[in-house]
Amino acid sequence: SLINSIFISKSYAVGDVISLEDVAVIAAYNEANDTTFETAVRIQSLPLTKKDFSSIKMEYYYLRSTAIIASKAVGFGTETTVTTIQVPVNEGGSGYDVKQKEYIAGGWNGNPGAYRQNAVTGLAKEILYQADFATQYCIFSLTYDQKSLSGWGEYENNLATIICIPMTLTTAIASLKTVLGGILGITVTEEGLPVADAGTAGTVTTAANAAFTVSDAESGVATGKTAISTTWELVSQPASADVKITDGDTLTPTFGFFTVDGTYTFKLTVVDSDGFSSTDTVAVVATT
Repeated sequence: SLINSIFISKSYAVGDVISLEDVAVIAAYNEANDTTFETAVRIQSLPLTKKDFSSIKMEYYYLRSTAIIASKAVGFGTETTVTTIQVPVNEGGSGYDVKQKEYIAGGWNGNPGAYRQNAVTGLAKEILYQADFATQYCIFSLTYDQKSLSGWGEYENNLATIICIPMTLTTAIASLKTVLGGILGITVTEEGLPVADAGTAGTVTTAANAAFTVSDAESGVATGKTAISTTWELVSQPASADVKITDGDTLTPTFGFFTVDGTYTFKLTVVDSDGFSSTDTVAVVATT
């Protein structure tokens, strides 16, 4: 038999407009239906265009955990881009995970485990999509238990909806805490994405032996997480320049070989233990 899917008539893509009222209605619907057959995730984002879930046949697969976030929200006043996590779950009972990036979810043919999948990139139970973002986000995680019914019986599922709001929008964050915290039975937790600070801009005298060492860069991660990588890369430099980076996996890299006058821009990327990242840039101006 097919999964009995029930979806509220709300669907948002990253960049769409969502109101606090919509958040409350959707969250309350999930809470009220937590013992029904698969209610799945009510606020559903569209993945970035470079990866696509459209080939998943929803009678056998559904997205159990989705970070859905409108990057523009009514009254929030800021347009941003966001991080999206999707966890595709096989409800057919075969125990297979969905393949990342390229896969086919084939139809039922009467045999257990009859799901055709492309093995291009290997197993990936959690598939992460991350857009570039210009600011940090306050992440609200709403979790609740659901049940689903597939051709193989009933399964317990812990569902989560994550809402990201720019940390600078303190009024919106306070409003969300009030709205979400008032819905009985939903646990609201808050955590942040990692922080990257590339330090203060600098100047050097143009020369082959000219060097600039970053001394005040910083990184930070949310409680319970650790930073697993710190990397620097060159973003831009004057034509014919060939600047070098040493110690590029630390917070104190050295940039050298400033042989052409102009502005050199470098980017710091910090990645935490959950795979989320943050970036910041610093400029160094070389003059003769």
